[in-house]
Amino acid sequence: MTIPFFCHVEISWYRVITAEGVGKVVTEMMGFVRTLMLGLLIPWLAPVPAPGEAAAQPVALGFEHGRIGDRIRLALSFDRAPVYDLFLLDDPRRLVLDFHQLSWQADTTEIDEIEEIAALRHGLFRPDRMRVVMDLTQPLVPNRVFLRETLTGSQLVIDLLPATPDAYSARAGLPEDALWVAEEMAEAAAKSGDLIVVIDPGHGGIDPGASADGLLEKDIVLAVGKAIAERIETEPGMTPVLTRDTDVFVPLRQRLRVARLAKGHVFISLHADAVLEGEADGISVYTLSEEASDASAWLFAERENRADVLAGAALEGEEDDVTQLLVDLARRGTDAESEKLATEVGGALRQRLDMLRSRPNRRAGFFVLKSPDIPSILIELGFLSSKTDRARMQQPDFAPRVANAMVEGIAAWMKLADPAYLAETP
Repeated sequence: MTIPFFCHVEISWYRVITAEGVGKVVTEMMGFVRTLMLGLLIPWLAPVPAPGEAAAQPVALGFEHGRIGDRIRLALSFDRAPVYDLFLLDDPRRLVLDFHQLSWQADTTEIDEIEEIAALRHGLFRPDRMRVVMDLTQPLVPNRVFLRETLTGSQLVIDLLPATPDAYSARAGLPEDALWVAEEMAEAAAKSGDLIVVIDPGHGGIDPGASADGLLEKDIVLAVGKAIAERIETEPGMTPVLTRDTDVFVPLRQRLRVARLAKGHVFISLHADAVLEGEADGISVYTLSEEASDASAWLFAERENRADVLAGAALEGEEDDVTQLLVDLARRGTDAESEKLATEVGGALRQRLDMLRSRPNRRAGFFVLKSPDIPSILIELGFLSSKTDRARMQQPDFAPRVANAMVEGIAAWMKLADPAYLAETP
């Protein structure tokens, strides 16, 4: 009979036996015996799924950290051994853990005590991936990474060592299977001749967006996005496509890819910002401009355009000069249609909700508005930093009223639009 053994043991046998050292060696011997017993017992104590029953996904239960000499040790505890990938990303420096099918219950608030790690975020990156991203204030590289069995399940231990910037960059890179693909979200079959309206709830998964009093931007915009999609489904001649319909992260570039693969005619991105200084409330409708209409619009776009960095996604380079020139030429007509769309949707929102800002039509360089051939707008549904807006956005009729206004605004735009933008896309 083969006895399974999953133990990890670290014992310094070379230690000199002195009066002071005897106690340490005895302690280590006891730890070895305990670890050995756990290795023998855990395989038989762990619950076994019934025949035909799928095993439950691992649960992250706890997070610990400490220092061993010049090493930083991180330890994540699980109820069972997870399947994971670990990699580094550069510019900015980030350590990323991707877990295959994982539920998260661990408290990571103590990460603030590690000066070399600025922040830690976790959440769904893809439907099948839970991602943990740690922002590094200085280059750290994994020295040892291992799983070990514990009395309550399993523990992932990561030892990090300081490194030079060149050594860090040499080890940084995105694994191929860590990429995000848009094809699944864009598979919604559109009825021939229908206007395809792409609804883009911002943020999601590992990227919560703004927050206040327990409310998360990603949850609010997803609820409103779903309500708009449901309303559009009842409207003859329109078909909705959501860039996400669950709490999952979608990179900015992939949101545009969803719209293109779905042959979208209109792209509408939903957000609910928060201001760090001063006060602001009400709804705004944004169109694309590399020169922002005001400082707050510029700051808003800068924060939104950093979503991929925060989530540890791939950052692709800009187009070359020739490609960029062609895109700019193609966008001139699209920008005019986007302005018409913003005007009509903004007017409908004003009538339905009466909460537009004094200057509701604004402009900024949002990445998600850069489709060269799809009229695109971004709607800021309100400010989570505003008590008044938070109360409005939590009212049961808020999402349905926004949805009705959206359909009215889109229908009004269709009467004014250049027929080329209403034609079925190839």
